[in-house]
Amino acid sequence: LITGRCFRAGRLLGSALVLTLMASPAAAQDGFPGDKTRDQWTNDLVLYLWAANMDATNTVGSVEVPLEVSFSDTFDKVKFASSLHYEGRKGDWGVLLDFAYINLGEDGITVIEGPGPGEQELTADYRFKIYTAEAAVLWSPFDMGSQRFDFLGGVRYTQQDLTLALATPGPGEPPEQVYDVNWADPIVGARWSIAWGKYDRWSFALRSDIGGFGVGSHLALNVVTGFGYRFSR
Repeated sequence: LITGRCFRAGRLLGSALVLTLMASPAAAQDGFPGDKTRDQWTNDLVLYLWAANMDATNTVGSVEVPLEVSFSDTFDKVKFASSLHYEGRKGDWGVLLDFAYINLGEDGITVIEGPGPGEQELTADYRFKIYTAEAAVLWSPFDMGSQRFDFLGGVRYTQQDLTLALATPGPGEPPEQVYDVNWADPIVGARWSIAWGKYDRWSFALRSDIGGFGVGSHLALNVVTGFGYRFSR
């Protein structure tokens, strides 16, 4: 899966490369999405890894911290990452739950204290943690066989924790500073998916949603596209 998302307008822009490791439904079925189990509960659990691509600047007190992470150096800067996705559905309705966590860090970076006239460069180590969690209701009003078109509505929670340890603190600067922020966005969107092959093991999906509306973010856009493989029927 490849996903690009705005974590919060004016705070952080980033994208991520997501690799699906396993998709396993709890209820055996002959197709995905398929018609034979449309009136039965089906459960899908997906574990995946993701690599971050970020280009942003965060401000901690009077210090500007550049956060630059590319796909190529993600594994050098990622300390830990985990993700889990669950979907359960019956008939036209379903529920979606998703959780992702990433811990980024780098030592010996150059940060800027007091941007503007009189600014000075300092050396620091940083740790940046991002938590995201989604809960949404799915509605699939169309009978499309191995294709599915879902409308979705729910909430996305985001938390960012940035810890900055200055090697040479400036006057009045504590050696360690912490920046914490969290918010929740209502989201609405749609997703189209199609499956093929024996037991419809292979699938492709395209999802887009919009959220925020001034509740948490001013505006948050999310686009996800990807391929999947089902290990069991």
